[in-house]
Amino acid sequence: MDLSEYVLETFRTDGGVVLSRGRHRSPAASSTRSILLLATVSEHPPAATLKRLEHEYALKGELRSAWAAQPVALTEHQGRTTLVLEDPGGEPLDVLLGPPMELGLFLRLGVGLASALHEMHAQASSTRTSSQPTSWSTPRPAGCG
Repeated sequence: MDLSEYVLETFRTDGGVVLSRGRHRSPAASSTRSILLLATVSEHPPAATLKRLEHEYALKGELRSAWAAQPVALTEHQGRTTLVLEDPGGEPLDVLLGPPMELGLFLRLGVGLASALHEMHAQASSTRTSSQPTSWSTPRPAGCG
C-alpha cells in the first residue's frame, strides 16, 4: 500500500505509536476513503510495540466494521512499522472527554460503546478495551467507534 499518496493528520502520540488519519492527496481520488494509521514513534521501537501492532493486524478476520476499525495492512512507512486501518469516520473518543458533555451526545456514545462491546464479546474477542486509542466516536447513528 502506497501511503505517500496520503496527507496525514496526527491525532496523538501514545504508547509508542502515532495515531493519524490519512486523506488521499489527489482531488481526482476524492471518492477514496480516508484511512487510519498507527505508526511506531521510532524506527526501532520496543518489541512490545511491534507485537501490539502485529496482534491487532492478526485480528483482521475476527473484527467487524460495525464495532471495530478493520485492519487493512501492516506495512512500513518512512522507516516505521505502520498498521493501516479502515477509517470509520468520527474522531477519537478521548477528544470528546473533558468538559461536561451534552446529555443526548453522552447517551448516544454510551449506547454505541455498549453495543460495540456487546458485539465484540459475542465475537469472542476480548482483546480491546475502551481505553485503547482506537476507540472512536462516529457520525453513524447506531454505530460506535
